[in-house]
Amino acid sequence: PHEFDVIQRILADDFIGLIDGQIYTKTDALSFAKHEPGSVASEHIDYVKVQFHGMTAIAQGQAIVTKTNGHRVRNRFIDTWIFENQTWRIVAAADTDTPL
Repeated sequence: PHEFDVIQRILADDFIGLIDGQIYTKTDALSFAKHEPGSVASEHIDYVKVQFHGMTAIAQGQAIVTKTNGHRVRNRFIDTWIFENQTWRIVAAADTDTPL
């Protein structure tokens, strides 16, 4: 699946994430994408603000996500990206989903 390939490419091997109080790793994200693909029907990004600090970027934003079951959530996120080996990768992320 396409989502699996994107996660494999952009998450650092030592990635650590937090969503709604639960910690997850790159392995967890890949497993979820492999076993539960297609849970997102659409996503509309409201905004993303990016701050650069040398070879690190902090992206903070908000999106409205519609799930395939029809539920909609407001996703607020902060992602930490690093540039190394000629590519950008996410090393840490924090997300909160709020039902709409």
